[in-house]
Amino acid sequence: MDSNNDRISGLILYISITLTTIVLLYFHNVQVYASSPCELYAEIRVSPLYYNGSIRQNPDGTYYAGDAFVYSVYHGYNNAGEGSCIDYSYWLEADDSAMIHGSGTSGIVEIKADASIGIHAIIFKQRITHQICIMVMEDSICFKFRYSKSTVHTYTVVDPMLEVYLSKGQLIDGDGFVAMNRDGTYYIGDPVAIIHTSNYIFKNERRGTLHIVVEKRYDDITLAYEYNCLIKQCRYNLAYEEYTSTIDLTYNDGITIYNTNNSSPTTHTIIYDVKLINIDKVIAKRDVSIDIMLVRYRPVYHYYAYIVLNDDKPWSYNKSIAIALHYHGSMGDDGKSIYPLRRSKLNHYEYTLNDGIEEGYLNVIYANAHGFNAKSKALIFEYEGYGKIVFSPIIDDEYRPKSILTLNMKIYSADFASYDMLEVIKADYTYPLVRFSTRLDIFVYGSDGKIRDLPINVDMKPLSNYLHDYMRSKVIHDSAHETFAEMVIGDMYARDNHASSIGHLSMVINYTSHYIPEVVLSRYNMLDMPLHVALDTLTPYRIEITVGDVTRVYDEPTFSFYTNYIIIVNLEQDNKIEDIMLQDNILEFKLDEKFGDVSRIYVNGTLYDPKRYCTDSCIIPFYSNYAKVEIYNEWGGRAYAEVSEQQVNGARYTYDMSNNIQMALFVCVFMVTLFIAYRIIVARRDNK
Repeated sequence: MDSNNDRISGLILYISITLTTIVLLYFHNVQVYASSPCELYAEIRVSPLYYNGSIRQNPDGTYYAGDAFVYSVYHGYNNAGEGSCIDYSYWLEADDSAMIHGSGTSGIVEIKADASIGIHAIIFKQRITHQICIMVMEDSICFKFRYSKSTVHTYTVVDPMLEVYLSKGQLIDGDGFVAMNRDGTYYIGDPVAIIHTSNYIFKNERRGTLHIVVEKRYDDITLAYEYNCLIKQCRYNLAYEEYTSTIDLTYNDGITIYNTNNSSPTTHTIIYDVKLINIDKVIAKRDVSIDIMLVRYRPVYHYYAYIVLNDDKPWSYNKSIAIALHYHGSMGDDGKSIYPLRRSKLNHYEYTLNDGIEEGYLNVIYANAHGFNAKSKALIFEYEGYGKIVFSPIIDDEYRPKSILTLNMKIYSADFASYDMLEVIKADYTYPLVRFSTRLDIFVYGSDGKIRDLPINVDMKPLSNYLHDYMRSKVIHDSAHETFAEMVIGDMYARDNHASSIGHLSMVINYTSHYIPEVVLSRYNMLDMPLHVALDTLTPYRIEITVGDVTRVYDEPTFSFYTNYIIIVNLEQDNKIEDIMLQDNILEFKLDEKFGDVSRIYVNGTLYDPKRYCTDSCIIPFYSNYAKVEIYNEWGGRAYAEVSEQQVNGARYTYDMSNNIQMALFVCVFMVTLFIAYRIIVARRDNK
């Protein structure tokens, strides 16, 4: 029994010594190798991945969902001590944000479309076993120790921060006007241009891999045209039907035109579902909308037709006709509210005239509004305001009316706001049968019949009221618009008839004086009278003419614009009376047109009235054989002559004798020529 116990005790001692030895050996090795005796190493290398030449990562090294990169791993181990390194293995792992396409050492990491924003990693893992074997009592005992290592590469996924904006673009119609109202509304029939712009981080740098897809939702309108910019920047010259526009867009921006010809007048919502696509994966979404309000076109105008008096034609019916306009805005559907920021276009004109003038189109020569196209004759009111249209004369200069003329004018909005033709204005104008201007010429002559360089000044002032004052009151009375009155006065000639010149003055006298007799005013209110009647009245003037230092004043209570005036001024005292004759108890002499109107005649000191004795010439019964004649014109000029019975003055006699001598010489030369010709003919005949 004791011997068995001894053997057991010896065995336990042996095992204890062996274990102690192994432990000592192990800790001896651990002390020698501070790290794994099988030294693991690894390096993860990444490089960009391209898609059709475009990089699949951001310039700052970050990534969007759907991006990818290339990886490769350099790895292995070194045996730094005793024993052997066995069972070496490795693999690559990624978190749930990415998928690995490739082996454990090379391939592609593709970030999923639903990857979360933040820092992510791929992990290269290695594992190896270190084996140590020792001999104990002729037995080999081996010990294995496992070691592992993880190498991490991190990358950052960022939010592209997608933003989408919708805005209303401006289209220019065929007349050059903006096809949208100032208050942001559209008329039915207006094309609606919607511009969509997008923005996200590195938008331009990621062209080729990222793009926008837009789905548009709308009702009761029609998509008619669309364009998208597919390069870094576009300056796009849009042309759709008659409409044009130049639009600056960047990559992934676009413009869409919607047709509203058959749409209802209400608010329409256009929704854009926008997706940001990374090659083929949706990485961001946005829904945006914009409202467009369609309204009916119901323009509200006040207007007043008038004659453009400052035209250079004298007769009323040869002058231009204008229509003063006050555009208030477009009436709302309630029939009460007027919206002043909604536009109106006038672009078609017609007329009729009650005197057999051929019907046709008015010729617009000028218009004053917020916009006017001189080629198409279209004008635009972009908002409430005043303007006018001026039409060229309808009637030829040579035409003379048979009766009072009334011009009926119609103005339309044509092919506008869903209307083929909408009558907007219907105005009438009755012409006064009045000549509004005449011409005055003043010549200053000397006794030699030549123009004298003397200063001439003419000033004409009404003996009654200025026509301008009456017109202002009349227009305000008829239209209730002071602005209309200002427009009419602005198209009149100046209030003053004044001119200056040297030697010869030629001026146009305008109808500026206006007088309605009391007998008429006793029965009618002056402002209630039709304008064409009130203008056909008296025009009294005071005309003040100064030539040199001499001034003459003419009061003309019945000045007429139906004739032209010529005034001859001769201030000299040594004028000669030509063609004077005293014969058979008759004194006759002609009046020189360059002497002017004769006011007094003295024969041998006796005063004779030129109105009684003179027309183109003066014939005065005179019973004497000698006459000393003096005549004076209305400017004080004097002409003088003396004549005896049965003879004419020297100048006339010389003139007559000269003519007779010339005639006699002509006859003599003619007869000599005939004689010489006769002798030559006879001589030739004899020679034969």
